[in-house]
Amino acid sequence: YGTISDICSGAPLANRTVSVSVDGGHPGTITTNISGQYNIPNVPTVTYDITITVSGYEPKGRRIKVGLSNVRVDFALKRINWPSAATSAAQSITSNSATLTGTANPYGYATNCRFEYGLSTSYGTYSGIQSIGSGSSDVNVSIPIAGLAPGATYHFRLIANGTIGTCYGSDRTFTTSTVSPTVSTGNASVTNSGFNFSATLNGTVNPNGAPTWYYFQYGQTTAYGSVSDTVYAGAGTSLVAASASVNGDILDTPDHFRIVAYNNFTTSYGDDAKIPDAFEPNNEWQDAAGYSGDMINNFHEPEDIDWFMVDVAGTAYEHELSFYEAGANSDISFNAYVYEDGQLNLIG
Repeated sequence: YGTISDICSGAPLANRTVSVSVDGGHPGTITTNISGQYNIPNVPTVTYDITITVSGYEPKGRRIKVGLSNVRVDFALKRINWPSAATSAAQSITSNSATLTGTANPYGYATNCRFEYGLSTSYGTYSGIQSIGSGSSDVNVSIPIAGLAPGATYHFRLIANGTIGTCYGSDRTFTTSTVSPTVSTGNASVTNSGFNFSATLNGTVNPNGAPTWYYFQYGQTTAYGSVSDTVYAGAGTSLVAASASVNGDILDTPDHFRIVAYNNFTTSYGDDAKIPDAFEPNNEWQDAAGYSGDMINNFHEPEDIDWFMVDVAGTAYEHELSFYEAGANSDISFNAYVYEDGQLNLIG
């Protein structure tokens, strides 16, 4: 018993009269049911050469051994003069391309081949066409395809379209390789307004064909500790300019940052970069009387208490107490503040 089907379409040959020949004998004919199934009863337990013949199809034989239990033998028949198509394994698979292969036989009629492929057995996309002539031998078919999604499983099958009819190969699958986004940490700019900072962090992302998102890590050390909002960078294959704005208390101004990008497969980290000091002193500063002093330099992060000097224009300069004491003995006029317990207190 078994099922008889069309090799090109896979459809069962339902309600067909089938001539059965066993070892050259002719036990008669049988009829398949609505599902294309046949049954040959009362077969002795020996080895047979069995041939199935259906009108309009090429005969097909199988050698089988019948034991004490029932034996299932399925037959897939090819229409007379129709081309054949057999799907082979995909080759040269990358993250966005592959080469689809198979073999086809024109059986004497001009035949063109192509593949259909997609993310399911509904396919939906066709490859280019390869002509295989009108001979009577198997011909290798190889057609490249591109524009695929990374890390995706695709179904495909070969189609042979001849003068008499069209034959479909069996379904096969392949999976494209995954990709990582490419990232580069750029520069940063920072400004201060009173005792608040505002920084713009920059970088670039290349999604390399996969949906990709990015954000920035930032902080006062390379442990970072803070992150910017996440932004979608698209799924293209070109560089995308990335940026983020962060702000906060001047005392929490970050010194380090880097860009981070991720997709559904992996995460990529940019190199660490420095953020400029929020305090950008001019070469000179003046008091209300117009005094011009030397450039304020040697700025650094205080350890315990943050000291500030504020000139009449409101520009904040950070330094430790020793500078304040030195300045107090000069003719420079300024107000000095100390930032303690979350408050800015005037001390001079």
